[in-house]
Amino acid sequence: MRKYALALALCVGCTPHFSGALVVDGKPFVVTGCRSGQASSFSGVDLTAEDGGKLRLVYDPTGQARAVLFGSNATGVDLGPCGPFHIEQQSSKINQIYNLRGSATLSCTASGHSVSGQITFENCH
Repeated sequence: MRKYALALALCVGCTPHFSGALVVDGKPFVVTGCRSGQASSFSGVDLTAEDGGKLRLVYDPTGQARAVLFGSNATGVDLGPCGPFHIEQQSSKINQIYNLRGSATLSCTASGHSVSGQITFENCH
């Protein structure tokens, strides 16, 4: 029974957590999930919303922080530099991919889309 309790405790510690509020194109972007970019070969994190939208916070090869908005298709809209954000590896990892935590304060408009607000996140795998 102790093994099961320990396994459950470890899984609960890996559950993503979010705080703050984001607005995309004038509507609330309610973050329900996140994924480390390491799994897709980029430096950053994908934040997913309850409506299926995705906001990618990524460091480009020059180290510049950028935001990319994905809707219902696989092609994203590069919003460019969108405000300061910080992403760091946590000590936990699964299948050689580190969990990430960080925060972002976003404000940008490009190609007919806008993003604003503040979010903190942790345990993004």
